[in-house]
This record gives sequence, C-alpha cells and structure tokens, in this order.
Amino acid sequence: MPPALASARESLGRLHDWLDDRPLWLGIVVVAAVALAGQLLFLAVLPDHYRVNENADFVTFYEPVAEAMLSGNPWQTPEGRPAVRYPPGYPLFLAAIFGVADHFPGSRHFWMVLSNVLLAVLAAIFHHLTALRWLNPAGAWWASALWLSYLPFLWLSKQPNSEMPFLVVLFAAFWCFSTAQQRQSVAWALACGGLLGLATLFRPVTLLLAVPLAMVWLVGRAEQHTSTGRHRLWMIAGLLAANILVLAPWEIWAHGQTGKWIPVSDGGRLSLLDGLTLAAKPERDGPEVPADVKVLMEQIQAQRRSIRGPADALEFMLDHASGTTLMKMLWVQASRSWYATESLRFEQYLMAYQLPYLLVAAFGLLSLFLGDARQRTAALFIALIVLYFWAMTTLVLSILRYMVPAMALLMMAIAHRITFDDLERDLEKEGPRPRSNGTRGRGWTRHDQEEQ
Repeated sequence: MPPALASARESLGRLHDWLDDRPLWLGIVVVAAVALAGQLLFLAVLPDHYRVNENADFVTFYEPVAEAMLSGNPWQTPEGRPAVRYPPGYPLFLAAIFGVADHFPGSRHFWMVLSNVLLAVLAAIFHHLTALRWLNPAGAWWASALWLSYLPFLWLSKQPNSEMPFLVVLFAAFWCFSTAQQRQSVAWALACGGLLGLATLFRPVTLLLAVPLAMVWLVGRAEQHTSTGRHRLWMIAGLLAANILVLAPWEIWAHGQTGKWIPVSDGGRLSLLDGLTLAAKPERDGPEVPADVKVLMEQIQAQRRSIRGPADALEFMLDHASGTTLMKMLWVQASRSWYATESLRFEQYLMAYQLPYLLVAAFGLLSLFLGDARQRTAALFIALIVLYFWAMTTLVLSILRYMVPAMALLMMAIAHRITFDDLERDLEKEGPRPRSNGTRGRGWTRHDQEEQ
C-alpha cells in the first residue's frame, strides 16, 4: 500500500476511534445541531425563483381541506365531498400549523417552512438512532453526515409537503423495528406497527411496508439466542395488529362516507395513470422515451377514463403492446425512479449525482451480506426496504422524491463501506474491547454488551 494511502487510512481509523468514544447524548445533540444548521443554510442560499411552492396538490387539496377543518368541516373538500383523495394525516397537520400561524406573528408560509426545518431535525435524529442499531458508532456518524448533506433531502424543506412529517414517523418506526429486532421485544414491535400505521396516514406508500419488515424477522437472525420462532411470530402479529388498529378508524370513516373500502386513499388510480402516461401529457412535453413506449403511453392517455385500476391497466397494456415494449416501459419507470423530477428539471445532473451514491451503496450492501449473521440481517433490512420503495415508485409516477426514504437507508450501507476497512483492522489487531463508560463501541460485540 502506498505510504500516503496507508497514512490516510490510519488517520481515518483514529477518527473512528475518537467517534466511538462519544456518548449517545452528544451524538443526538450534534446531529440535531448540524441538521438545523444545514437546513437553514440551504434555505438561505436557495435562489428566490426556486422558493416558489410547486406542490400542486397543496393548492388543490391539502390547503382547502385544512381550511375546512378550521371552519368546523373536517375532511371535506370545498365542494362538500369526503376528502379521501389523499390520507388524512397531512391536512390535519396543516390545520394545526395554520391554527398556530393565525394566533402568532409570522405568515402561514413562515410557519410551514419552520415546521419543515424542525421536522427535518427530528427525522435526522431518528435516522441516527436507527443507524446506531445496525452499524458501529463511526458508521452511524458517517450515515448521518451523508444523509444531512443529501441535496434531495434538503430540497424537501423549501415548500409544504407531506414528506417531512412522513419521514419523521417512518424513521421512528424504523428505530422501533431495529430495537425490536435487537431486543426481540413484542412491545417494540407494537410501537413499530403503530408508527407504520401513522406514517401511512401521511403517505399511503407504506400501506404494505409491514410485509418486508416481517420478512426480516422471519428470515433474519434473532439478536437473542434464546428467541424462538414462536416468539418472532408474536412480534410479527404485534406489528401487523398495531398497524391495522391505527388505520382502522380512518378506513371505517371513509367507508361510511363513500360506501367503498379504499387503500387509505382513493388516489391510487390517478397516481398509477400519472406514471403510465408520463411521456404523453397533453399539457406539457414529457421525457424522452423509446418510440414504441411513447405510443403505448399515448394509447393509455386516450383511454384513461376507462382504466379503473391496476388490473384494467395491465389488461390494456397486454392487449396493445408486445412483451418487448412492456419491458422497455418497465425499464423507463424503474430507472427514472432514481433521478427523475416532476418538472423534468435537473434530471441529467441528478443522474450524475445519484450514481456514486448507488455504486458505493451496492458495495456496502455486498460487504454486509458477506459479513456475519447480524450484518446479513442488516443487509436484508436495508435491501428489502429499498426494493419495496423502488417497486412502489415504479408502479406510479417514478420520481426521486418518492425514493428519498430508501436513500436514507442506503446511506447506512455507504457508511458501512467507509468504515469497513477500519472495522476489519480492529478485529484483526485488537479484537472486541468492552467499554467501561457505557458508550457504544466498534463492532457488533461491544454493541451487544451495552444492550445487555
């Protein structure tokens, strides 16, 4: 190894040793401070023409429904119909923000942006706590640093959107899941299920997320050797039961209002069609796609009124396109999930920006899969969640914004790759060392000792 590289590696190892000795409370404080500073700095340097609220759903649905709540007409559209186009969580959150803004100095926009910043701080804390459950402390620090500097995450704070409260609840659910996995705790599984249900009330994408999480418990290694298959089934039952219980009141109310059962919202059809016709929008030019794919999208656009759901869409595509065209369309949808935007802006830059993250994350996941049983469980957790969000995004409008939660977990895989050589060095030269000060040490063994 060249001397310069060896010296850099040794310096990095010393930095990781120093990070390992930091107490948990200090990590939370630092992450919160850096998240707050990063959000404020991003908003300060963001040009004015990018500060415009580009969230059409906010104007057409979320804001009017929140206003109706303040007027004593909860979950109703301005036309008096049940507000089931989207889940109820974000309109309720907005109504609370509007109520605060109407009684304190500052505009509603100011309070919405401020809430986004504070929610970003909370999301960063739960992300860091989740990383600590799967990585050594230096790896968790790296994961937080990568996440807090990730531009698509910073971009979310510039305008009102349901992603910010959604990320807080989702990352809290991931933390509870990771703790349940580590402690084999039914109580933590119940907390995870409840938080997953709450996250779904903000964004319906997590409606089926309990399934891949349950698969981790079925396939992955139990943290406690005394855990039995029956105990893990109880954990899965708790996860699913809590999830259903949180969603049930909304589902029952929506059924009573509409006369039909909906998967949290009734906007799934429109979301599906938005993705299947992305290059055939009559109101604007779409992205460049293969000619036969564009023809199929134009045919779907012409018949969109007759397509009532996924089954109709699949039947139509099978009748009007060859297998090759369908594979091309799937590739377009799947690939655009990692870099595309609704406005089609910055896509070439985002493609170049995303590529290094994805390449290093792939190596990080591979090194986790090739590690010990606990590391393989971490890899399974990250991989299944990423694949879930990728599949759900591919089925609807394929844009990077919908993949931001998955990118948060991929930051953990990248962080593992960064600290992997240093971890191997410690295991070879020193072996696992217990900590006497109660902080998390490097590697799985010392992490387990603290939990015990």
